[in-house]
Amino acid sequence: MDQSEKQHFDRIAQRYRRAAETWTSMYEQFETHLNPLIVDKQILDIGNGGHFAYDKTLPSQIAVLDVSPGMLDRIDDPRVEKLVGDARDLTGIKDGSMDVILLILCLHHINESSAGGSCHTLRQVLKSARKKLRPDGQLIVAEATASPWVFSVERFLFCITRRMLRWFGVSMVFFYSLRYLNDQIASVFNIERSEIKNIPIPIEGWIDPLGATFPGLISIPGRKHPLKHYVLVAPMKAESMEHVEER
Repeated sequence: MDQSEKQHFDRIAQRYRRAAETWTSMYEQFETHLNPLIVDKQILDIGNGGHFAYDKTLPSQIAVLDVSPGMLDRIDDPRVEKLVGDARDLTGIKDGSMDVILLILCLHHINESSAGGSCHTLRQVLKSARKKLRPDGQLIVAEATASPWVFSVERFLFCITRRMLRWFGVSMVFFYSLRYLNDQIASVFNIERSEIKNIPIPIEGWIDPLGATFPGLISIPGRKHPLKHYVLVAPMKAESMEHVEER
C-alpha cells in the first residue's frame, strides 16, 4: 500500500463529500443499473469513499473496503461492514465468498511509480477480485475512461505527472481507455470481450471534475468533461475458473 494514497484521502475526506454531491446525476444512473444486480447478494464495495452508488437496503450483505479510515468514517450505517485494506491484496476476504464486487470510480487512483507498474497493478486488482467471487458472481466496474490517444499521452507523461501531483501532496490518477479495461478484464476473467456489458453514463449538470484530487477547485458542465464514463459488468463463469497465466 502506498501511504501517500491513504494520507491524501484522509486529508480530503470532508471536502470530497461536497465534491461528490455535484455528481448526483451520475450516481443516480449508476443506481439504476446496479440495483437490479445486487438484490439479495453479498457484495464487496471497494474504494467507495463513503458514497454509495446503489440502494443499501437491497443486498443481503455489504462489505466496504477502503484504504482510508477517514473515508470509512463517513459511513454510519449498521448494515455496512467497514474494512481498511488495499484492493491489491484482499487477504481479509474469504475466497469465493462474494456474489458481486464493485469497483466504483477507484481504479484510476490505484497506481504505482510508473505507467507499466500501474497497468500491472490493474491486473493484480482484477485477479484479487476474481479470486473472491463465487463461480456465478459478477464484477462491476464504473470508471472514467480516456480516449486511446489520451491514454497513450498519459502513459508517456506518467512520471512527470506523478512528480507534479506529489509536489502538491496529491496521489497519482491514471485513466485507462475503455478498450484497455475491457481487454484486461476479459484476459483475467478468461472470457470474451463481447461478454462484458459496457453501459455509457452521460454526465449532466455542473460537476467538480477534480473532486478526488483538488476538491472544490473548479466546476464545469458535465457534457464538457474530457473523459467518458461507463459501467462495465463482467460475469464470473464456472468454466473459466482454471488458472489464468500472466500475459
